[in-house]
Amino acid sequence: MNVVRVQIIAGHRLMADSLAHRLAHENDLLVLPHRSPEELLNGPPGPRADTAIIDASSTSEIWPRLVELLAGANDTRVVLLSDVDDAGEALVAARQGVGAWLPSRTRAHEIADAIRAVAAGHTLYPSDLLGPVLDGLREDVRLASSARVDDGPLADLTEREREVLGCLIDGAQSGEIARELDMAPNTVRTHTNRIFRKLGAHSRLEAVRIARHAGLIPRSDSHPSGRGPSSINLSSRTDER
Repeated sequence: MNVVRVQIIAGHRLMADSLAHRLAHENDLLVLPHRSPEELLNGPPGPRADTAIIDASSTSEIWPRLVELLAGANDTRVVLLSDVDDAGEALVAARQGVGAWLPSRTRAHEIADAIRAVAAGHTLYPSDLLGPVLDGLREDVRLASSARVDDGPLADLTEREREVLGCLIDGAQSGEIARELDMAPNTVRTHTNRIFRKLGAHSRLEAVRIARHAGLIPRSDSHPSGRGPSSINLSSRTDER
């Protein structure tokens, strides 16, 4: 049995002790001594946790600093408990690598399930926040990819040629590209030939290889982790811990 070491970080000691008491009944979770946000930021390093639970409601605006410290220095996965049902805040958390975003009143056994999932490499966000979070992460990847493309061998391509090249990377055939981009098949061939000429490529395969090397990615890979956050149904998880 793999034991997950858990650290609870909260501004309210009573809340931390109550949750620690309930999680102590889980045989595969080892709850480490509570640390306040101030102790974590300013105190000496403590035992390394596999997963940390941060109570965002009692850590106010400093929870992003706590996440950065834990995930960056210790490679600790983070479960965030929050009273805020805000897609912008959830996107900030996802960008920083927060593994799970749960309502503060989620029950202890459900928090334990989230801890196990996060420790196994999964990502959990409520269904009503999942869409905006994924959209924001995809836009981050698109912008990063565009920045790489603008400085590389794809810089001479027009925006339309880049769209065609993106379809080629996805493995689309000429007819599929024509339908998706709403252009005539002859226009697709014209763009494809121009792409080959500008890249110095002699085939679709070579053009795709050059594009991938330059940083253009398949749209199916548009989530940075390769596996996007999954949705969890938390509509009934509002009981007291």
